Formats: sequence, structure tokens, C-alpha cells
Amino acid sequence: MQVTRLLAAVLAAAILTGCAREITRAIVPNQPPEAPRLTIEAQAAPDGATDYTMTWSAQDADGRVERYLVAVDPRSTAVDAKAWSPTLAMRHVARITKRAQAAASREFDRVYHVFAVRAVDNLGAVSAPAMKAFFGENAAPEVRIVDPRPGTFIPILPTSFQVRWAGEDPDGRIASYRFRVFTNENPDRPDLERFIDWAIANPDSFTILYAPDFEGWESADGAAIHTTLSELTIQRRYLFAITAFDEDGAYDPVFSPNKNMLEFEVQTGAGAPTLLFNGNPIPMNGSQSIALEIPADQVITLNWSVVAAPGAPIKLLRWRMGEKEGEFGPEGGELRIGPFTTNGEVIVLELEAVTTVSSYVQLIHFTVVRPDFDRPLLIVDDTRLSGDQYVNGALEPPRGPWPSAAELDTFLFAVGGFPWRGYPNQSGGTWPQTPSGQPLTIPGVFSGYDFDTVGTRAFPGDLPFELLARYRHVVWYTDPVGATMTGNPNDPSSPMTGLRRMNRPGGNNVLAQYVAAGGRLWLMGGGSAYATLIEWNRRNTPADEYSAADLELVPGRFMFDWARWRSRIKTPISANRAALHLPGVVTPFNDPSTAPGRGWPGQPNYSSLAPDLNLRTPASDPLPPRRTSSSFYAPDFTAEMLMEPNVILEDEASTLDTLYFIRFAGLPLSPSMTLHHGGDGNPAVFTGFALWDVQRTQAIAVADFVLQRLWSLPRQNVPRKPAVAGTIAGRAPRRP
Repeated sequence: MQVTRLLAAVLAAAILTGCAREITRAIVPNQPPEAPRLTIEAQAAPDGATDYTMTWSAQDADGRVERYLVAVDPRSTAVDAKAWSPTLAMRHVARITKRAQAAASREFDRVYHVFAVRAVDNLGAVSAPAMKAFFGENAAPEVRIVDPRPGTFIPILPTSFQVRWAGEDPDGRIASYRFRVFTNENPDRPDLERFIDWAIANPDSFTILYAPDFEGWESADGAAIHTTLSELTIQRRYLFAITAFDEDGAYDPVFSPNKNMLEFEVQTGAGAPTLLFNGNPIPMNGSQSIALEIPADQVITLNWSVVAAPGAPIKLLRWRMGEKEGEFGPEGGELRIGPFTTNGEVIVLELEAVTTVSSYVQLIHFTVVRPDFDRPLLIVDDTRLSGDQYVNGALEPPRGPWPSAAELDTFLFAVGGFPWRGYPNQSGGTWPQTPSGQPLTIPGVFSGYDFDTVGTRAFPGDLPFELLARYRHVVWYTDPVGATMTGNPNDPSSPMTGLRRMNRPGGNNVLAQYVAAGGRLWLMGGGSAYATLIEWNRRNTPADEYSAADLELVPGRFMFDWARWRSRIKTPISANRAALHLPGVVTPFNDPSTAPGRGWPGQPNYSSLAPDLNLRTPASDPLPPRRTSSSFYAPDFTAEMLMEPNVILEDEASTLDTLYFIRFAGLPLSPSMTLHHGGDGNPAVFTGFALWDVQRTQAIAVADFVLQRLWSLPRQNVPRKPAVAGTIAGRAPRRP
């Protein structure tokens, strides 16, 4: 009720003042402070008393600690209990007299004292208590269950599992542990119908019922760290409790459901670990089958590890494939398989996780795919641009920066000369239109080529290798904003791009497999380098730079192996101009070997490239329908670039040409589009900016250079100028 009233008051204040900032604060839940760090020293005092000097401190991640609550011998951890006293101090001395010790002994049949402190933040949230116990001047041992971890949620566990704990004695050593498993029917308290609920609500009950001998509890040596519970009943609740004894007979008297009391339920199928295979989590309970493709004639590296379920630590991992088998430690590892030669052959890999409870097996079926490359070109949309918005069935004007997803499809693939679907008639302007004012599409950049298109958002996992293997050439583009998204592929607000997903640690990089099999790739979009490297960013290094010196740009990274960018990459950065390197003009880092046109065998004609790439202007590109000038004629664009010399020598000749570099204030001329033309005969084209950020005619020139000059792809002789209504100005893209 108090939270509801507070939120209502804040919302009312926001409405009156027009301020939305307070609403954000109210919606974000306040986190309680951490449990204080508590230290205690015990010293003898006059008349047989003992002074306990307590000191403490605590932190609050989203606010500040304003006060503390301290207690001596609290009978309850409830914050409203009378034993808890507020204080601003961070130190307290408690003197326990012989009379108080005798009273405690008569009441509980033991002589110990518990000291506790909690932190309270500026919004009133209270931390978990920090508690320590003493028997006279002897600090009591402490024990905490570490797996399964007790706490807010009740774990679901199998009929047999392992409980692990950690114990310590501040002034000696632990001699033994005592533990017991309870159900709701406890013969020691037949008057209680639900003993577990009562014990959780009254954790001090264990000392009252069983201290100091804990008769009927099982015992373990002080060196023990676990025990196995077995023959448990399905669909039943249990409570495991444990205490520790030191050499002097002092025990841990502080029982807590957050420390040494584990409530759990037993269910069928619990305890199965989770397989992390090539970066994908898969429960090893038989609920998921895995079928993947593997390129023919390639050795593939598979990464796998296993996350243990609560109560079932991993002992070892094993694998089998045909007559071959091997073993890993619990941490997992890499497995290299192949090469396989028979197209369509199915290879079965068996992964086994052996836990302390049982053994779990996951089968993975690999189908060998030999690329046939029987189609000329596939264009892969790996962007995460905004889609069309409809209100009451009417198409809304596009929002945000240009382009939206539909606008980009039109820019790249439109046949041309057909009305924009859902757009109202316009009057005037420079955009092509019918006599009645219906806006018409302009033929796309790739109009006239024979190509298919596919979007990565259509696939819940990685793009199939078999799909890529149908095409001799692939154009793949990823936008800068989409490259930053981290959700699963079906996330409606932040779906991870396919390029980022496959380049994660342990990811299945089908694009690397494609180029290794002989496919030709042009990677672009202004976010592609970032998507391949962000998951490898090292701590305490710039988030927008990836370098060899920081061991981020190393063999195994796609930009290192394929694009041959091997020095230092900055991505992304806003640039205001890009210019072509021409022979004889200034070159990046004053290195003539980076300039194109040096006469290497098979060199394309660089003269077809525009000497400068420029941002759109009203003179170069008409304003699209329903767009504003500020969103279409942007003052800059995003680019990725090489920041240090990066010469690739093969047979004593440089094989990495810079086609475009970026002029950016305060930075050297930096390559942003490169061509690697090494001895493997598979030119690698990387463009660190998006074609849709520059003038349309220049984007066409860049596309034609790659597709015609480098790849020798034919193009129909169809115009790419604005077409008359109804005129076919190219071929509509197929979907594979």
C-alpha cells in the first residue's frame, strides 16, 4: 500500500509539473543495501564480564546508507522486532555480564551470544543481517550452504543430489559438522502439521530443540565439504539444516534460510545440466534435438562446456564420434572435427556430462554440405531498422533517422516506377510521382542484377550454411545500431544480429565457413566490424577500439582472418567525408603500398569508382515522400576505420588495397573500405560504412565496382533513374 501511494504521488507530481524524470525513478525498483561487513573482538572485562567490540560498514549500489540497525541476541531476524535498535554509528561495544550469561544459560541451556547488524538506505530498504556468535570469548564457527544456494527461490532438485557447504572458524578450526533432512512431518514436534514452514519462520527453533548436542543429526568430519542426499520422494518438500562445531565444542547457533537452511522440492527430470555448445545454451534433458550443417573438406572447431544444475557438480565431460572418443575436464574445451567429404553424409557427435548424480547425453547430428554455388548472388539484410507503423489501419510517416527497414529495401531493391504502398498523394516536390500525385519508387541500387534476398530476422538461430552454399557471391550488411543489440533473435525490441551472434565466443561462424569453402563476400553497413568484435572487447580497454596490442584483433577473429584488418580498428565513429585513394595522391599513414592501382595480376579498373563519396544534398537526391530534410540530409554518417598501418605482404607484395579512406577531424586519414586480393583467389571486400549514407549515384558506382569489376556479375541494361509509372526497371528480388 505504501509503494502504491508513493507511485501515485510521484505520477501526480509529474503530471502537474510536466516532468517525466520522477516517473522513471519510481518505476525502477530500489535495491536494498548489501549486508554489512561485520567484525567483532571479544575481550575480558572486570567482574567476569566480556566486552564485544563490533565494527561494520555497508554499501548501497543505487543510493546511500543512512543508518544501521543493531541487535544483541535477537530472537528473530524480522526488522520490526524489539531487539533491533537504530544507530548512525559504525561501532558498538556490548558488555555481557556474568548475570546475563547465567540467564542465557538457564533459558537456552547454552551460553552464547549473537551480534547482528543491518543497513538501511535512504528510501528505507533494509539489508540482510550480518550475524556473528560467541561462546564467551570463543568465536563460534560458521557454515554456509553454497550449492544449491539457499535464498528467495525454492530450488527444484532430483531424487538424489549433492549439498555443498563452506565453513570457517575465526579463531580455530572446525572439528565436525552436524546436519539433518526434515519433512513437514517431524516426530520431534508432532503437534505441528507443517514443520518446514514453522522452522523457516522461527529459525532459532533448531537451537531450542536440538542444542547443544544435536542428537539424531548426522555427523561429518571437519574436512568434509559435501554430502549426498538420496532416495528422496518426488513432489515432496524438504528442509536441510547444518551446523558446525569447533574443537572447544562451540557450534554455529545462527540458523537462517539464507545461510544454512535449504528448503527444496523434488521433481522428476531435475538435475540435468545445461550444455553450452558454440555459444548456445541447451538443456541436457532430452527436450531439444540439435541438427547442424558442416561444410565439406573443412576442419571445424566446436566449443562446448556445461553448466551444472544445482546439487549436481560436473565431474567430467566425454565425447564420442564413431570410433573416436575423448575426455575433457569440467571446464569443457575445443573439439576439432573433419574434414568430411561426402555430401549429405550425417555425422553423429555424442556429448556426455558426468555429474555427481548421474550421466547426461546430448546427440548432435551434422549433415555434410558441399557447396554447389549454382546461384550468382545472395544479399543478406542483417540490419535491425525500424519497421512500418500503422495506426487505425493507416501507415504512419517513417520515424527516426533515414532509412527505415522498408525505405532501405526500396533504396536497394526496388524495381522502380510503382506506387509506394500505403503512401498518400503528395503535391509538388522533387520526388517522382504520377499525375495524380501518387509517389513512385526509384529503381534500387542493385536493380538489373540477378540476386536473391534474405533477412536474418527470419531465422531463430544462425543462417544455415546450406543456404549460403547455394551462392557464389554474398553481400552482407549490418547497421551500426543493430550491431549493439543483445537480445535473442526473437526479441521484439533488441534482437541480436546474425553477424554478432555467430562471432560470439564459441559461436558457429557460418560466414567464415562460407568464405573458407570458396564463397565471395562483400561485408558492409557501418556496424559489421563492431558486430564481429564487441564480444571480444577486453576489460579496461576502449569500448570502440579493438587492437592487436590488446589481444582483441588476433587470429581467429573474422576481421583479422578474412578482411586482414590486423592493427587497430575504431568503430563506430561519425565522419563527415570519405574520399577515394588515387595513385599518386596522399595515402593513409603516408604509405604508398596502400594505394590501389599498382598493377597486380587481375587488378580491376579502379577508375570506375567515384573519386569522392559525399553526403546527400537536395541537388543530388530528392527528398523521399513523408520525410523531413533534417532526417534525410544528415550532417554526418557512421564509419569504421583502421587507425594504424596495416600492410599485408604476400610473396613480398602488398595485397591489401585501400579504396576509400575517411577524413575526420583530429585523426589521420584512415582506411574505411579495403580490398584484399591475396593468393587464395578469393577477394575480400570490406566497407566500413553504409551505401545508404552517401549519394545514390555514388552508392551505385561502389556497388557496380564490386559486382561487375571484381565479381564479373552481369547486369541487365535497365535504367536506374526515376522511372515512369508502371515501367519495369529491373527484376524484383527472389527469396531463397
